[in-house]
Amino acid sequence: MDADIDPVKKKSTWYQPDSAFTAKSGKDEKETTAEVDVADIINSFTSDKDWKDTFTLKSVTVQCWGGTLSKVVGVTGSEDTRTDAKIPDYDASPITMTKQAAQSWCPNGTAQGMIPVTIDGITTGTTTYGEIKDKFKNITFNGIDFVKDSIGGSASDYTYCLYAQWGSGWSWTASDSVSLDSKTKWSLTSLAEEYQKQNKATLNDDDVLQVIGIQINMADNNNLPAGVAALNIDEKFTINPAGAAVESVKITQKNGSEVDPEYTYGETIPLKAAVTPAGADNVIWTSKTPDVATVDENGEVTLLKAGEAKITATAGGVSSSVTFTVKKKKLTVAPYVLTNIYVRDNKIEAAAKAVTANYALENVENVSLVKGTDYTVSEPQISADKKYYSITITLSDDASGEDVSTYNYHEYVIKNSSLRKGIKYYDIALRIYMGAVLKRVLKRDPSITPPATQTGIGDWDDLSGLLLPVSEEERIVNDLQDGTIDSIQQLIERFEEIDANYRQYQWAWTYKMVCDYYGISEITLEDANRIHEDYIKARRSWIAEIKKDAEKEYAMGDVEEEVFRNFVNSLNQEVDYEN
Repeated sequence: MDADIDPVKKKSTWYQPDSAFTAKSGKDEKETTAEVDVADIINSFTSDKDWKDTFTLKSVTVQCWGGTLSKVVGVTGSEDTRTDAKIPDYDASPITMTKQAAQSWCPNGTAQGMIPVTIDGITTGTTTYGEIKDKFKNITFNGIDFVKDSIGGSASDYTYCLYAQWGSGWSWTASDSVSLDSKTKWSLTSLAEEYQKQNKATLNDDDVLQVIGIQINMADNNNLPAGVAALNIDEKFTINPAGAAVESVKITQKNGSEVDPEYTYGETIPLKAAVTPAGADNVIWTSKTPDVATVDENGEVTLLKAGEAKITATAGGVSSSVTFTVKKKKLTVAPYVLTNIYVRDNKIEAAAKAVTANYALENVENVSLVKGTDYTVSEPQISADKKYYSITITLSDDASGEDVSTYNYHEYVIKNSSLRKGIKYYDIALRIYMGAVLKRVLKRDPSITPPATQTGIGDWDDLSGLLLPVSEEERIVNDLQDGTIDSIQQLIERFEEIDANYRQYQWAWTYKMVCDYYGISEITLEDANRIHEDYIKARRSWIAEIKKDAEKEYAMGDVEEEVFRNFVNSLNQEVDYEN
């Protein structure tokens, strides 16, 4: 008699197989059922060994009219010799956490971080689920040796869960109520169940494990620690599990000199933070006055307007700040003449003199204009009929318009901040493009041979989907006009020729762009490494901007949670394509 054992209830409900087990109650014959307690069977017959989920009952005698199990003669099953797979102890490097916006499952916001991990005996990108489950029962982790974080939290403020990606699907397996420094165990069965629930698909034996990581989460979603609650969305902080605690952080300029007490609007200030002991933790930069000055992850400060600025560097829970004043910049423009100013009642001389004495240009945000220093007002020129006068406002000759609040282009008015943002994104796009082309060239030509043609170094056009140099487009027009091309077939062949040479033309344009952008005459391997680093930084900046937009869409309720999480996970995997 065979019975499949319920792995949760540890019992097998079986029914009488034939009339020999018909129970009698009075005159009526009734079907009788009996539950076999598997725990008792294991204790009696397995000597505390682990068994797989299917057992075979060799012989069972049932006292049908009593409805109870009388005797179990024997039980057989396959002994489970699988072991537990272990995630190696964490390497004690700092963990970067990011404040997250409120979500349906976390109305007050949270903070999350992801650390990549490996598993002893399992190779990501090669090992299949079938190979893993045949060899291992569970995946174990000893937890993280919590030292401190940069917002005053403790290990109990955090939990973690296991993230695994099999092919194109993924699964999260939570470790409920397990603090950051506690041991935990995730069963492979629970991974498969989560995979089916989250991806609406079955985890097959031939699915290959692609990525595995541990996500760190805040433990209490309804009552965030004060340090996290005070952070802005997307602001970062660190968990420092390292044994070497940070003793001090000192901020200086990039060249090592002290930070100046005053700067002028429009400047950029490269800062650096010296951490003692060296290498004890990574540095997180923040601005306490982001409307006046912002700071990026490398410590470069951008001044946005006049005012008081405060920049903070934090490492391993130790912070240091510098404050400085951002002054308005003195704006200089070309001389300007106010003409034909009409004055009534024949009081023109007095009015003109009053204007000369009292005229002052209006100061705009971030701009300082001082009469007598930055500009002068001429004596009035009065018309012969004494009805009009003119004055000239003269400013210094070193004209500059970088600090005006708006720019005019034809009938359009462009905000300074919008123009700067556009320039920033255009620069990101250029660095991504140059890096991508150079990466492709290096694969086929590690010596970085300069282009063999000058075709392509000028402007380009999109001719109904065919990208081509303007010079080639003009050559087609000329050849059509002079009869060099006199048939449709010849025109098609010319287009095919241009398409076949696209990579050569692209390399010519890119090579010149790289040289112009970096101020070099040729591209060396050292230059290529620098360009590749810029490419990675630009690519990550681009991904961060996309992720920020996605989070806004999700926060507004325009995107479902599963779609949002899948999209963010795909963005996180973009780093795989950097090299």
